[in-house]
Amino acid sequence: MAALPAPKGGIHHLLFAGADEPLSGWDVSARNGWVRRVKDEHIRERCLELHGAHPDSCYITLPARLDEVVGVKRPQVFTIVLKLTGGHCVVEVLVRDESGQLRRLRLSTSQSSTRVSPFLATPAAGYGE
Repeated sequence: MAALPAPKGGIHHLLFAGADEPLSGWDVSARNGWVRRVKDEHIRERCLELHGAHPDSCYITLPARLDEVVGVKRPQVFTIVLKLTGGHCVVEVLVRDESGQLRRLRLSTSQSSTRVSPFLATPAAGYGE
């Protein structure tokens, strides 16, 4: 598997909506929906808006090709900032461990209880009104 280019300055910016080409290297799928850059009125910054009829119909994936890996080594800190504007939201992170096994962390606003198994962790991420 090919790795993506090494980070500059030791920091991986996998997605930064303020960049000129924020989805460079990403695969974008938007069936019955859209992925566009908008300016958020609360934080007054450019961000990406993903909207679809169902979480499976609109998503972004990195790396774009299945035969590539991101190449992030432990220890790393991932920061994900989401603004939920209604409806359902799913964030899924797949990690390949040292033995080559895929592990999945899935956050979903429709998940009301925590489930943990050797290959999947799904914390309760539902939000109240």
